[in-house]
Amino acid sequence: MDNIESSVICYANHARFVRGQVVINRVVESRMSLWCKDGSGRVVVNGTRYEFHAGDYLFLPWGHRVEYYPDAGRPFLLAGIHIVPRHDCDHAVEYIVPHQPGHPLAGCAWRQDADLSPLTGVVAFRLPEDAPLRLLSEYIVRLFLGNDWPEARMRLLAAELIRELTRTARTFPRVANQRSAAHFHRVCEYITAHLGQPLAVADLAACLGCSEPTVTRLFRAHAQMSPVNWMNQARVRRARQLLTTTRLPVAEIGRQVGVPDPFYFSKLFKKWTGESPLAYRRRTPPL
Repeated sequence: MDNIESSVICYANHARFVRGQVVINRVVESRMSLWCKDGSGRVVVNGTRYEFHAGDYLFLPWGHRVEYYPDAGRPFLLAGIHIVPRHDCDHAVEYIVPHQPGHPLAGCAWRQDADLSPLTGVVAFRLPEDAPLRLLSEYIVRLFLGNDWPEARMRLLAAELIRELTRTARTFPRVANQRSAAHFHRVCEYITAHLGQPLAVADLAACLGCSEPTVTRLFRAHAQMSPVNWMNQARVRRARQLLTTTRLPVAEIGRQVGVPDPFYFSKLFKKWTGESPLAYRRRTPPL
């Protein structure tokens, strides 16, 4: 990896697409972090199609062509961060990135790519909401939306984002099989829609029309955990939200997330958070 201290974030934003909207950027001169916050659609990068749902994250190579095709039913909300890996310190940073040929900054000598191995080609992740990479990325976008981008900070954050991307690349396997990824998204959406009901692996297999071992392999490949653990994590995430945003009794929250036995709900919650539901509620007041 080249010296990342010369890198800088030159732009960051988010965009809510609408039905039928298609955006094609022919040559983007940046290394781009791109992730889906909500909804779904397809992103085509250098001719390769990626199904894109909430939780999907891509890191794109320098000079990429990217096409956006939102789904008609629920168009995606995307966020992106553009990094210039090598920006000459003798030139003032302009917070804009060429997206088409002929842009005044296209091909300029003081903005260049660099070796960011192992971040080569298109890197695709499926990340949980609390993954450090997602949290850091969201923070950077919020700074840009607030017009808070002094150069020194943007250089520090660019270097830290590259480090976190590298750590994530070594921790999370890349998503390669798009058909498999589409099946995984489908079953995750099924779980989320039926979270208040008792669910078994057999229900997930019926949703996909496959065998239970196939479902287990799917979750091992895309979430690095069993389907039961993924469901339990989803239940606990929902429970944490309800504990801090409502005054519902703990037993009722357990029922709403599909765990009607109060004792088992408390045990499950403590397994994943390290504390009881009541202790979590006391520690994290709603305001």
